[in-house]
Amino acid sequence: PAWHCCFSRNGEWLGACFGAPNPCIRLWRRRRQQQQQQQSSNNTTNKDKFHERTIRCIAFCPLSSSYTLAAASFDGTVTIWEHNQNTDVWDCTTQLEGHENEVKCVTWNATGSLLATCGRDKTVWIWETFLDGSIGGSADNEFECLAVLNGHEGDVKTVRFAPSHGIWGDGDEILLSASYDDSIKIWAEDAGDWYCAFSIQDVQTDTIWSLAVAPGGGRVISASADGSLAIFKSYTPAERKELFPEDDKNKKNNNHGLFKCVGLLSGAHDQSAIYSIDYAPARAGHGRVVSAGNDNRIQIYREIGVGSTSDKPLFTIDVAVDTNHGDVNCVCWHPQDGSILCSAGDDGTVRLWHFEL
Repeated sequence: PAWHCCFSRNGEWLGACFGAPNPCIRLWRRRRQQQQQQQSSNNTTNKDKFHERTIRCIAFCPLSSSYTLAAASFDGTVTIWEHNQNTDVWDCTTQLEGHENEVKCVTWNATGSLLATCGRDKTVWIWETFLDGSIGGSADNEFECLAVLNGHEGDVKTVRFAPSHGIWGDGDEILLSASYDDSIKIWAEDAGDWYCAFSIQDVQTDTIWSLAVAPGGGRVISASADGSLAIFKSYTPAERKELFPEDDKNKKNNNHGLFKCVGLLSGAHDQSAIYSIDYAPARAGHGRVVSAGNDNRIQIYREIGVGSTSDKPLFTIDVAVDTNHGDVNCVCWHPQDGSILCSAGDDGTVRLWHFEL
């Protein structure tokens, strides 16, 4: 099976990772016109085998100064791969250890200064990165564990960074994690220490597989095995006190904001588990959301307005496509071209799709 797919920040590289019996990462490079008549490293494979078990998730670092890829594996490790522009080869430069068993997800923050991982051991790890081209970075490209976060009661399936907007601790970003325990946790930073600032429960009734953060961070959508998509809106502390006095009364920290469920799309995939959700980037210019699951389908949603309250968004399905993947494990938008999507599935294929408005 192909478990995950993603693009590099500029869209030049497309990566996918695969499971047993041949766990590997495959990379494709978009050809420029002048390369059409030249032999290209369009399908790049490193012959050295660093992971003996399934590679579950990969993520390109957002730094524009270099190409760096992180990979999370069921062998309990995360490997860091760097592209050597002189030899056009990807080399494994670092192996991060610490998780007790399967690592399920890996993600970078917006500046490439932090890396987050999560896994079957119910923990979330935050690593500080010192990559060449980043603030405080060096050619050694070192990594240091900043925090091991405990709080989930089941496998942690996914992690995503989002902007804090000054309403969660004193850090620039928060980290969201979703779990087999059907909950979402918001982790914030205060004076360098990370802690659980808020927990979302009792919205979805089964494993939360995937999270998508809207451009700007004002909304988050979660995808669940119960077949639903939940839409959460971020509120400031002042809005929380005015609009949700009961929530405010129970808050331990009055300086924190609030994430509130403002919409639930039940049965979005006909009661089938939804494994992947992604917001189109701001550059796409159309604000669509895409989801995929174990019903062999990809669906694209368009926001058509608001409901009885101004906070409740209304969505309609623009497109629903049968993919021939079987289970669709991942779907993602191109970071710059809002007409391109990529999907990965149980049939072992990675597919590119063209979306027309």
